[in-house]
Amino acid sequence: MRAAATYWCEHYFNTDEYLKIDGRPVVDIYTGYELKAKFGEAEARGFLEAAQDCARKAGFPGIHFVAQRGNFDPALAAELAALGFERLSVYKYLSDAAFSGRWTSPRDFGQVVATSLAHWRHVHDTSPVKFFPSLSTGYDPRPWIGAVNNVIVTNVTSRGFRRICEDARRFSDETGERYLLIGPLDEWGEGSIGYPNRQHGFGMLEAVRDTFGEKPSDGWPVNIAPEDVGLKCPRRKEQ
Repeated sequence: MRAAATYWCEHYFNTDEYLKIDGRPVVDIYTGYELKAKFGEAEARGFLEAAQDCARKAGFPGIHFVAQRGNFDPALAAELAALGFERLSVYKYLSDAAFSGRWTSPRDFGQVVATSLAHWRHVHDTSPVKFFPSLSTGYDPRPWIGAVNNVIVTNVTSRGFRRICEDARRFSDETGERYLLIGPLDEWGEGSIGYPNRQHGFGMLEAVRDTFGEKPSDGWPVNIAPEDVGLKCPRRKEQ
C-alpha cells in the first residue's frame, strides 16, 4: 500500500484535474468493504493509515478514502468508517428491489428512474458516513457474459437519465451534497454507457450539461461526431 500510495502522490494527486475534497485527493476503492474480510480489521486499517502517512509526507493534507460496493448497508457503513473510510459509493444503482432481495430480471429502467431519489434520501438519512449518490446509466452485461441468469436493465433512455439528473439536482439542493457520481460512462460491454453512441446520441451527456451546467448566452456548442466531419467511426472487424 505504501508503494501504491507513493505512486499516486507522484503521478496523480499533483495534477490539476484530480478530484479533491477539502484539499485531500479522493481514492475510491472498488469492493473496499472486502478489506476487513480478507485481511482482518487491524491490517485493513493499517493499509489506509499507511497510505495516509505517505500522502502527508508528500505534502498533502491526507487522502479522502471512499469504499465502493454493490449496495448500501448502514451497519457495514459503520464498520467501514471505523477502518478509515469517509464516504461510500456504489458501482451503479439498479433499483431498491436489488437491495431488498426482491430483484427480478430483466427490470425496466423506468423503475431505476422512479426509485433513485428515494434511495438517495434513505441513504442520506441512515448512513453514518457520507456517500456519492449514483446516477445510473443502466446495466446489461450480455455483450461480455452472454444470456445467462444475470441482472439486466432494459429500455434505457436518455429521457429517463435526464429525470435522474433532475432528481439528483433536487437532492443536492435539499441536502447540500455537492458531489454526485455518474456511472458508468464507458462500460460498453456492460451496457452502462453515457458517452455518445448510436443508441442515445449525445443524450446522456446533454442531460448532465443541461441539468448542472450554466448555458452560455450564445447557446451550447454544437455536438458533432466523427462522421459529421467526414471521418469514420472505428468498428471492430468481423471475425
